[in-house]
Amino acid sequence: LTEIYKKFLNYIPAGGSMLSGEGRILDAGFGSGRDTKYFIEQGYEVVAFDASSEVVKFATKFTGQEVLQLKFEETEFQNEFDAVWACASLLHVERSSIDSVLTKYANALVLGGILYVSLKIGEGDEIIDGRHFTFFSEDQLADMFANHAQFELLELWTTSDRQVARNEFEWLHAIAKRV
Repeated sequence: LTEIYKKFLNYIPAGGSMLSGEGRILDAGFGSGRDTKYFIEQGYEVVAFDASSEVVKFATKFTGQEVLQLKFEETEFQNEFDAVWACASLLHVERSSIDSVLTKYANALVLGGILYVSLKIGEGDEIIDGRHFTFFSEDQLADMFANHAQFELLELWTTSDRQVARNEFEWLHAIAKRV
């Protein structure tokens, strides 16, 4: 993910926004804590959350900082972050709830803040090993951002499994700015 991290961090102002005073990142649905740990090591302040209590316990130990146990719909952050990192997390949100989650991400960001999302490329929704997956095409993701006036889509690209250390799917990535 090194190249994706670099691309994302290039959009975050050095030292963060005027409001936060430093680079603050919300790691939304952080999984193992790998990304949170990376951003902390780069000097960013990171607030991370996940819905799973097991994941929260593991990531708290792994990252060396307390992480929050929250569902996407429970977040109430307001103008607090320079960036939201939603790596492979939005894909677990049911399609009917994605618009409200994007609104929550917009609310969490300062004006000009950056949102990164990654999703698996595909069609429809599926339950795999008991977990919900929502798949998107490039056009669907572009349309999703077009329907959210809070965001300006800056970049949209795909990667193969080899580039993101996955074994099953191609990935769709987007970077958007809160306007």
